[in-house]
Amino acid sequence: MKKLTRLILLLVSSCLIGQQTLTVSLTQDVPVDEDGVAISDFSLSGYNGSTTYKVSLSSTGNANGTFSVLTTTGLTRDFGYNSWTNITGVNFIGTPSNIESALNSIRLNTTPTEGAQMILSIVITNQITSSYYNPTNGHIYKYEEGQIRFSSARNAALNSFYDGVQGYLVTITSANEQEFVNSKISAINIWTGLSDEGSEGVYKWLDGPEAGTIIKMPSGNVAGQYNNWCSNEPNDYSSGEDYMVTRWQGGNCWNDFGPPAFPNSSSIGGYIVEYGDWTDPTQSTFSSVTNSQITFTQVKINPIIRFENITKFYDNSDFILSATSSSTGAFSYTISNTSIAQVNGSTVTIGSVGATTVTVNQAADSKHIAGEATMMLTVIGADPVIIFNDITKNYEDPDFNLSATSSSTGAFTYTVSNTDIGTLSDTTVSIIGAGASIITVNQAADSNFNSGVATMTLTVNKSNQAISFLDIIKTYGTGDFNLYATSSSTGVYSFSITNNGVATVSASTVSLVAVGSTIVTANQAADSNHNSGTATMTLTIIKANPIISFNDLNKDITDPDFNLSPI
Repeated sequence: MKKLTRLILLLVSSCLIGQQTLTVSLTQDVPVDEDGVAISDFSLSGYNGSTTYKVSLSSTGNANGTFSVLTTTGLTRDFGYNSWTNITGVNFIGTPSNIESALNSIRLNTTPTEGAQMILSIVITNQITSSYYNPTNGHIYKYEEGQIRFSSARNAALNSFYDGVQGYLVTITSANEQEFVNSKISAINIWTGLSDEGSEGVYKWLDGPEAGTIIKMPSGNVAGQYNNWCSNEPNDYSSGEDYMVTRWQGGNCWNDFGPPAFPNSSSIGGYIVEYGDWTDPTQSTFSSVTNSQITFTQVKINPIIRFENITKFYDNSDFILSATSSSTGAFSYTISNTSIAQVNGSTVTIGSVGATTVTVNQAADSKHIAGEATMMLTVIGADPVIIFNDITKNYEDPDFNLSATSSSTGAFTYTVSNTDIGTLSDTTVSIIGAGASIITVNQAADSNFNSGVATMTLTVNKSNQAISFLDIIKTYGTGDFNLYATSSSTGVYSFSITNNGVATVSASTVSLVAVGSTIVTANQAADSNHNSGTATMTLTIIKANPIISFNDLNKDITDPDFNLSPI
């Protein structure tokens, strides 16, 4: 159930009868086309808490709305009223506390017409058995049961008073009033104040505000006057019937009846006394009747728009704005600072870090006026996405530059965790040794990104040695010699000779055996920065030149032959 949108007037006292007061706001706005609209608080004061009062609620006006009474504890509806919900009128009786609870439970069902009015009339009067309040004209109708002659009924009516207002036999002047009587009184053959006594066929009302008004002539009904005769009535049966009864034989129409043809009253159910000579209920002069009229004007109400603040990171993707509302009107969005974000339809694209106001405007619909709401969009710095891939190098590789990429424009700085593996100068890394080290890149914040950090692993593999092991040529007969190889590695060497028939090696010392050639292999063990390695060379042993001792000879001519013998 929804509360009223607003009250036009402050609470006012609608009617004071001595100390009896009904207080309520007499002019209120209510939402169009809404069921279950609660109205403002009613307050009763000055009423006797143990006394039962009659209440009449009725709705009129061009809004054609209905209402419901939700709290009915302790209440009894008058005869002819069959519902508490979705109605235009109900009469009931109850104590002041029950009446106040009932009034405060009223819920209006409004219609779609903006500006239309629903007028709720509330009448509170003393409860008298078999009395009924007609909200259309503000009159009281009291049914008196009994088989009574017309003259006695008329005299009794004229001699009765209700709150200082003289009574009279009922005058039924409209279909609405006839329906009211029919719906409230179930008796048959009820005397009214219509008669043609003194002038046959000329029917006129005898008393009340319509006294003397002719409604039917012998020639027919008088134009503009209400008649509700049963078929073929009035017929002035037999010696004559000079008075009219309503609810003839329990139906809803009239019949002429009574003397002179029917002087007795055995067929009469009773008579109705009507009190009131005004046509506007607000002009009532009943001294103990509280009469209030509340005018409800149907208006479009402000929509209830829910538009929550949003916080995004700078690098978030486009997103959709979403407001909710009690209205069905279309939404449109604007952003005050377009450097922070831009909106296209309901799709927002982030531009930079900061905060901006986002406004949603909602068009009017059938129930709501146009509305507006705002929220704050806050874009905060994002963590940068830094790409800093692992690097693998070999020990003897040249210096190289570090290079990280990022969604941010902030400056990079680098650090190396293990300077035994590499050293850093600005972005240039010099390899110091084999192994692995963590390299950290720190990126400074920029206008849209927070500072960031990333790491990668620099792996330096051992390199292969470059062993210098040159071929050797030796002359047979020369002495032993040592083998030498050179390398970037510090690994220990070991040597081997493939043909020991040419030379042999012990440790690094080679002994020549014969002329010829052989492959000599140098194996170098790995060190901390180099893999093990192997190199070969060819050892060639060439023939030596002989050393001939062939000394001069001195001989005499007479000496015998002799042999030469060089050594």
